Amino acid sequence: MKEYYLNRHRPLIESLGYIENKTTNARLFKPYNCVKVFGYNSGKFDDNLIFDDLNKVGKIKKIIGGSTKYKAVNVIVSENLYIQFCDTMHYTAGGSLENFAKNFGGATNLKGTFPYEAVRFDNYNEVLSGSEPLPKETFFSTIKNSGISDEEYKDYVNNLKQMNSHWDNLKKYNEQDTQIMIPSNR
Repeated sequence: MKEYYLNRHRPLIESLGYIENKTTNARLFKPYNCVKVFGYNSGKFDDNLIFDDLNKVGKIKKIIGGSTKYKAVNVIVSENLYIQFCDTMHYTAGGSLENFAKNFGGATNLKGTFPYEAVRFDNYNEVLSGSEPLPKETFFSTIKNSGISDEEYKDYVNNLKQMNSHWDNLKKYNEQDTQIMIPSNR
């Protein structure tokens, strides 16, 4: 099929200067050999965490955006395959991940709650290994200057009863954090 289209459109392709060497097929059909990974506000934090590992599986070929906040990152895995990490926040008016999921995908099962500021480098294992509910005050965010509602705290306590530890809660929170993006990207 690829050869059919290549031969059918050869005059146009040649006129554009794309028929040069044996890598032509890889360049012409790149859009069909791309795995897109979408994130929301991932270019500021998440992508930076995985860059070292990305260099082990492929070569970071193109970075679109600034040096501290990326819009898209292309990683060449093989001659015929690349992965593109896209931060969808840069292509919208901004706002929260929950608002993005509601507005673009109609998501109703939104992310849960997690006490970001209660878990630090010096205490993460101790806090996450526990199984007792954390006090409601630990969900206060100095960045947002707000905490969680009584209803959200009640949901947190009920959900925690079905888990072995806060590690399970963190896993569930991270899964919800990514699953709400799925309807938005279809």
